[in-house]
Amino acid sequence: MFVGVVLPGRSVHRYADLVNFGKSYYKIHKEMDWPYKILGKDHRKFFHDPLSAPIIAERCYPGDPNAIEAAYLHILLDQLCSENPEYKKSLEKLALLDKRKRRSREKKTKLPPEQEQFLNDLKKLAELRKLGKLLLP
Repeated sequence: MFVGVVLPGRSVHRYADLVNFGKSYYKIHKEMDWPYKILGKDHRKFFHDPLSAPIIAERCYPGDPNAIEAAYLHILLDQLCSENPEYKKSLEKLALLDKRKRRSREKKTKLPPEQEQFLNDLKKLAELRKLGKLLLP
């Protein structure tokens, strides 16, 4: 059995923000996780609760209703990744793929052929699922 705490990095939190809100709330994650420098994995004793999270979100992004949701999502992701290290690994892979995809757009360069094919296959799969032509369990 797995012993210990497995926490997602900022790249995972950023990816979750981009997927759910269309922008990154990096200030929230930085603020919530700063005790990590001192306490390590025990840093979640601070700022990772339903009372502190919205205060931090409002201070970092005043008036942005998604900021509070991003702070709660931060707590949820930490909890889920701690409970399931494989889930964390999957999120890290998705975050890395997304980062590479965004960088390739910024640089206006092509992805390696195998990554390009993988992304094209994913797009085709999504289109087929939308059309109801492919039934997956």
